[in-house]
Amino acid sequence: MYVNGIERAMNQVYEKRHVGLLVILVFLASSVLYFNALLNGFVFDDMDNVVNNPWIKDSGYIAEIFSSHLAGFDKGFATNYYRPLVHLIYMFTYRVFGAAPLGFHLMNVLFHVGVCVLVFLLAAAILGQSGASNPAHAFLPPVIAALMFAAHPIHTEGVAWVAGVMDVSFTFFYLLSFYFYLKSSDEGRTLGRSHLLSVVSFFFATLCKEPALTLPLILFAYDFSFRQEELKLNECLKRYLPYGFVMGIYLALRMNALGGFAPVKAEMNLTPYQYFLNILVLFSRYLEKLLVPINLNVYHVFDPIISLFTMKGMISLLVAGTFLSLVLLLRKIDRILFFALLMIVIPLLPSLYIPALSQGVENAFSERYLYLPSFGFVLVLGGLGARVLRNGARAGIVLAVIASLLMVWYSVETVRRNRVWRDNNSLWSDAVRKSPDNANIRGNLGYALYVEGELDEAIEQYRIALNLKPDLPNVRLNLGVAFHRKGWFDQAVEQYRMVLNLRPSADAHSNLGLALLDLGWIEDGIDHCRRAVTLNPALADAHHNLGIGYARKGVLDQAIHEFQIAIRLNPDSRLYRDNLMKAYGDRK
Repeated sequence: MYVNGIERAMNQVYEKRHVGLLVILVFLASSVLYFNALLNGFVFDDMDNVVNNPWIKDSGYIAEIFSSHLAGFDKGFATNYYRPLVHLIYMFTYRVFGAAPLGFHLMNVLFHVGVCVLVFLLAAAILGQSGASNPAHAFLPPVIAALMFAAHPIHTEGVAWVAGVMDVSFTFFYLLSFYFYLKSSDEGRTLGRSHLLSVVSFFFATLCKEPALTLPLILFAYDFSFRQEELKLNECLKRYLPYGFVMGIYLALRMNALGGFAPVKAEMNLTPYQYFLNILVLFSRYLEKLLVPINLNVYHVFDPIISLFTMKGMISLLVAGTFLSLVLLLRKIDRILFFALLMIVIPLLPSLYIPALSQGVENAFSERYLYLPSFGFVLVLGGLGARVLRNGARAGIVLAVIASLLMVWYSVETVRRNRVWRDNNSLWSDAVRKSPDNANIRGNLGYALYVEGELDEAIEQYRIALNLKPDLPNVRLNLGVAFHRKGWFDQAVEQYRMVLNLRPSADAHSNLGLALLDLGWIEDGIDHCRRAVTLNPALADAHHNLGIGYARKGVLDQAIHEFQIAIRLNPDSRLYRDNLMKAYGDRK
């Protein structure tokens, strides 16, 4: 017979205030572990998502946010991602804290803290069905699960990286929806208030990140695990149809914004059979990082296999087969561990399908994809802990010691890893040490060095990257920028033209236009800046460079107009304002 997990767990505590104290414990632990992440700056593509994102600086863009893909503000770039709520989170943060990175990191940490509290409440509900009679035995496993989740170093990518808010926010709303779903079961009311809140939270989760669409499978897996006798057709229709309705709304919004379900096709050189083989490889690597979170890296280089009959292929098949066997075995002997294993694999499914990952095969493995699945992992730990506690006080002491040692290791690694995410230099230097022969990583380190003014070192990294892989347009573009900054305009122009041959873009035209202007070729420079503005009207630098061209030509009214557009797109740029004031002065 199904037992109301939340109500039973709470009733096993002598006073409800004890529950509040445990929540405070989880809140404090999860906050303290990421305190040093608040000191970090913007890294990786935070500059695109936040600093150079005009959408988050003006509420007038809300309609465009809901009718465009994730990077819709960059007209020269397309994605298969529809995540409008992320921009609203950024917009709120920008309104409260301005452009300082502290506010954005604080938002990530707050979401993570909220997730950890939900992990505790959900673990208490699920593990409470184990039948423990001792209050300590009822709540020690959920607390262990929540603290393990709070401290697990695999989460540093999602929490310490501003763009990771996509993962922590969707996970928060996903688990909140799950929590309200369990509450509605406790209340015995389908379509009641808690059920409605669950459906609304699910909708918010879908607007943060696509893997949220797996939630209905989790709800069914939960009911199958603990309420199988209630899985009658009429009841299931009432229970699940609202989630289907939300999925329909989401898919309609997505199709309208993207012009199709997933219109951008990544270049893949794998057959369907090879895709399947590499699902096994990816899955085994994700399990490995959950179990042993060492050698963490912002950019894991994934080498796909093309045949099962390799060491990597055979090991991956063995791991996947063992996991499946455990799932089937536990279905009969332990419903909690059975559901916990499903909680690992179901949210991970979208990340295993390589063609859906726009970053391509090489970067198919990412630590942030484990943020939600790790709830299943800590639920496994909590379930095993509950089994150990049944063996008496001595077993409880052993469990506490093991859990403490594991949490100390996790905590030390998390705090250390947060420092790696401090800035681009530390992040990509760490990645180069772990993957020295990857061109993309070298190029990213080069850009980090460029931003810090280390031009010669940046140029060296760019050249190493291009020796490893010559057809990298972004690296060539950045090499051209470094040449430009050193005053080597001819070499900069050469790199920009090579970029245009590889992949025409607004950035390449804009930078080439500025380099030509600096060489004195005014008309050619203006022409390329105009092309940049045509390709991407939201590119502030393109309008600014076009304004420079008009100013040098003496057409000051047009120069002022372009500078004003640039400032509207990026109001935080002092350079744009200085050039606008100079143009006003010259016009007098």
